Amino acid sequence: MAVGYVYVMSNATMPGLLKIGYTCSSVEKRCRELSGATGVPHEFTIEFFQLTDDVEEVEGLVHTELSAHRFADGREFFKANLAEAIAAIGRHAKQPAVRFERPEVSAMVAANSRFCRRCGARFERTAARMLCPKCGF
Repeated sequence: MAVGYVYVMSNATMPGLLKIGYTCSSVEKRCRELSGATGVPHEFTIEFFQLTDDVEEVEGLVHTELSAHRFADGREFFKANLAEAIAAIGRHAKQPAVRFERPEVSAMVAANSRFCRRCGARFERTAARMLCPKCGF
């Protein structure tokens, strides 16, 4: 069980794809490692990260939840929207929970987020999900 960061990165040369992974080091260092590969034509952009306990398990749960959006088996790339990826991480993250979002991302997520009046949980309201996933209200 390790403390680390679950992150979401994007790359301008791969529109519509998000890389969802984890690191026990710094997210910036991991971004440099991924961007420094000779097969990557453009640098990755850190869209979101969250510090969590048991980072490997949390990443696995997020990958399982988003498996219908996985671009290719065995890869950490997903054709999911950013708000969906952030919400999935939020549902599975364990204490300690420390988050970072680019300001543009925060505004976009806030427009789609709701707080449950019964339990206070934050969730993304969609046509498929009108009720709070935590308490059903």
